[in-house]
Amino acid sequence: MSKRLLLHRDGGDNDEMTRLLRAEYAAPHSADFWDSLERRILRTLREADVGVYADFIPWARWTVAAAALLAVTAGFLEWRARAADERMAYRNVLTSPQPAVRAALETGDKPAREETLRYLMTNY
Repeated sequence: MSKRLLLHRDGGDNDEMTRLLRAEYAAPHSADFWDSLERRILRTLREADVGVYADFIPWARWTVAAAALLAVTAGFLEWRARAADERMAYRNVLTSPQPAVRAALETGDKPAREETLRYLMTNY
């Protein structure tokens, strides 16, 4: 595809407008323009301060500390919730009204693995 600017034409009566717009938007041919543009851009980058984020730099340490504290707290609460769920599951099994569960808990002569297998086979 051509690198020229393509404009919509309505039957050829916009040729003058097309020519003027192409002349207006054409890239400068002078190498001095590009060199001065590069110098201006680099000077602006060197002279610019760090921008809007400069106000937040003093708060960065506190933000990281707060995020770490939040992560530790969330981990601790998750651990406590899992422990509570586990205790409730044991309590439900021990107080279960189903005879197979009671028999499996009360029978001491058979290994626990066999009792678990028997319970699963009879109930599922």
